Amino acid sequence: QDPPSQAANTTTSVPIAQLPNAQYASKQTANTEIPSNQPVIDQTAEVTAGNPIMGSALDDSSQISSLQLTFSPKDTIYLAVPTSTPTSAITYGTLSVRWKYLEGSLYLEFFDETQRMQFSKDLVTIFKLSKPDGFPVGEYQAEIRLNSVAVHTVAYSVQ
Repeated sequence: QDPPSQAANTTTSVPIAQLPNAQYASKQTANTEIPSNQPVIDQTAEVTAGNPIMGSALDDSSQISSLQLTFSPKDTIYLAVPTSTPTSAITYGTLSVRWKYLEGSLYLEFFDETQRMQFSKDLVTIFKLSKPDGFPVGEYQAEIRLNSVAVHTVAYSVQ
C-alpha cells in the first residue's frame, strides 16, 4: 500500500462543495457575524481553540454531520476546529493541522496545512483530508496548532 505521504498535497481555501477532486481543503465559517462597519483590529486579542471534532461527512450547513474517530480507507476525513476571541475585534494568526501516522513507535508527519486566519469572535474552520486510492490501515493523529503552538491532538484510526 502507498504510505499516506502519497496523498495529494494541494491546499485550497474555497468552499468544499466547489472542489470536485479535492485532496486537502479548509473552510472558515462564522458562528456570529462581524459588524459591517469598520472592524477594530486588535493584535493582542487572545485566540483560543476549542475541542476539535472529526467525521466523514458534512451536513447542508457545512458542519460535521456525525462524529467518528474510526474511518474506512477511502473515507474523506473532516476535522472541525472551533476558535474564539473574547470580543468582536479582529486579530490575525495561523491555524494549522499536522496529519501524522504511526510507523513503529513514532508518529510521522505526512502533511502540514497552515491557514493564515482573521479571527473574530466565534469561528469554525473545517479541514478536509482524502486519498482517492485509500489510506493505509493504521493509527493516525491530527495535531492542531494555533499560532505555531500545539493546542490539541486527536487520535483516529483507519480500519
